[in-house]
Amino acid sequence: MKRNYSDRTIKLLFGRATSCAYPDCSQPLIFEDRGRLTVGAQIAHIRSEVANGPRFDATYPQNLVDQEENLILLCGLHHKPVDEHASIYPVEELLEWKRRQVSATSMPLTEPQIAAVVQHYDLNSLEPMGFESLSQALMVRVFGVGTRLHGGYGPDGGLDASFLGRALYPSKVEPWDGFVVMQAMQIRATANKPAGVVQLRQWIRHAVSRWAPGCRPVTAGPPADYLLLVTNLSIPAVFRSEGWSHIDRLICETSGGTLRGWEIWDEARIFELLDAYPDVRDAFAPLMTSNRLVANYMDGIKVT
Repeated sequence: MKRNYSDRTIKLLFGRATSCAYPDCSQPLIFEDRGRLTVGAQIAHIRSEVANGPRFDATYPQNLVDQEENLILLCGLHHKPVDEHASIYPVEELLEWKRRQVSATSMPLTEPQIAAVVQHYDLNSLEPMGFESLSQALMVRVFGVGTRLHGGYGPDGGLDASFLGRALYPSKVEPWDGFVVMQAMQIRATANKPAGVVQLRQWIRHAVSRWAPGCRPVTAGPPADYLLLVTNLSIPAVFRSEGWSHIDRLICETSGGTLRGWEIWDEARIFELLDAYPDVRDAFAPLMTSNRLVANYMDGIKVT
């Protein structure tokens, strides 16, 4: 269900909390890795907005349901059980969590951090084929003329897009020059859950072993010089402190160092590309959330 939260409500929520409200959970709501920010927070209702929802209260004023006082920020790991098992997570307990969350607030985000999370997108609102199409559209815009689109479920072995030649990517100084293979995978698992970790690791290993020179069977066609993988998950969120170093080791070990280059467009990178290419963003408008996350969040927040 798409919900509309006012800028004032978002400002209050993120201005008064820095980590998940679940007791003893230190998962930050917004975290930074390699200069990129990922929004890990999920907005949960203390009292549901629908009659058959968790902790619905018919006596609670409808005009207050989507207001800050009835909302609480949780990480992806704890949002699901709180709503699925509402009978053991009563309103009174969640209100106490919220009180503690607010009282534990530390320093607010800096203005550069605010700018980095001003626009947020919901990649999970797309179906798998929609995510594949989004990934293809972004590759066309980044690599330009010469990008070929394929069907990810066809005989080409999961190939979603490719590029052959010299691309001004990742930079003019160090361009990729050769055969570039792109594969996209939308993983329907919460990043905080072990299932997401296992599934993402298996997919990366499978893609590398399928396309890396020395791994790909000769009869299967030319191997890739460069591999571009696109996922809706956040690498820092999935692998925690290991982050990108874990991926480096995984790809190098699987490929035997035969790839000339590789890159993963994870959630944060996709957000950057959507901001950089508004034509793609507008074409996939349904994936955008209606609110501008933390749009008016400022140091020393003042709410009128």
